[in-house]
Amino acid sequence: MSRGQRHREVPIQRRVHLFLRLYAALKANPYSQQAELSITFSYGRGAGQTRVETDKPDRYVFESFMARFQQLIKDGDPVFLPKILNELPRHIDNPELRARLAKARQLWTAAEGVPSPIAPLVLGRFASGHNLARLYLHGGVFHSDPDLSDVWDGLTADDQEFVMHAFRSYEGRVRAIIVELKEVIDEAREGGFLRDEPLDLGA
Repeated sequence: MSRGQRHREVPIQRRVHLFLRLYAALKANPYSQQAELSITFSYGRGAGQTRVETDKPDRYVFESFMARFQQLIKDGDPVFLPKILNELPRHIDNPELRARLAKARQLWTAAEGVPSPIAPLVLGRFASGHNLARLYLHGGVFHSDPDLSDVWDGLTADDQEFVMHAFRSYEGRVRAIIVELKEVIDEAREGGFLRDEPLDLGA
């Protein structure tokens, strides 16, 4: 993708349309309907006595979900979540809905950060949401980044299990944001608050 394509401006109505199509595809996927995650740690002394176990989704259902989900966290994609969250408030003529989008942006920032003080001890430089997602998706699931794939292959099976669970927790936090975004868009469209041209919010 060229620099010009990466930063090509997309009209807000077109961006919203693409987001809604993606949302429908994600919601229809069986992975989005499953129960909350679970994880179990078993500690023991000596090699092979420490285990990490988490519930596992159907591989092909999960990979189908991830193929679409990664669009939301990929800079340059028309449905890149931060781009929509930053642009949409200027096109919604309703202060309450704009306040909800501001809250959603705060939740995005929190999801992208380091979830706890101990996360770097376990995940190292991949402790933040963005880097964790890159490692898991492009090193562990799709192998689209040779360097990250090498990092993934160097992890123990238990470490890979832990990264998978940490990513799925991250995905759950992002999913809550896109649900809120979908509801705001629906209310804005139904109320006639969604504008093609940006509002002058400084006036």
